[in-house]
Amino acid sequence: MVPPDHAQLLDDAGGNPDAVAAHFRERFVAAGGDSAQATEEYEAWLSGEYGACLHTTSPEAIVVKGALMDAITALVARPAPADRSWCEALRGAVDALDALERRFAAYDRERFGGPSSRDRLITGSRERFPEVWA
Repeated sequence: MVPPDHAQLLDDAGGNPDAVAAHFRERFVAAGGDSAQATEEYEAWLSGEYGACLHTTSPEAIVVKGALMDAITALVARPAPADRSWCEALRGAVDALDALERRFAAYDRERFGGPSSRDRLITGSRERFPEVWA
């Protein structure tokens, strides 16, 4: 199984399969992704694994997912639930990641070797800081 939009990059690369990797890398970096990670992320995209977690598997969505995960991780590492701006930042990042990600199957936890990003960063943040969503 592959995500419904998996062939979109092929279409965007003019139907040339040999151009897909370069097209992915170009868009990944243009979206703010680290060029040193572009090949690894392309391989992950090519494997279809992003289809397990993202509604849209574009390079741009992959970059946004990574940035949101980093932001949430940084915020929960220094909790400040009494600080309104911290609460707004956490709520915004968690809600944005929630909108970007699919629900994970139970098997995904086994396949990825532990809790999913949804478990850790979305569900976990909401459970740990329920007052942020009150």
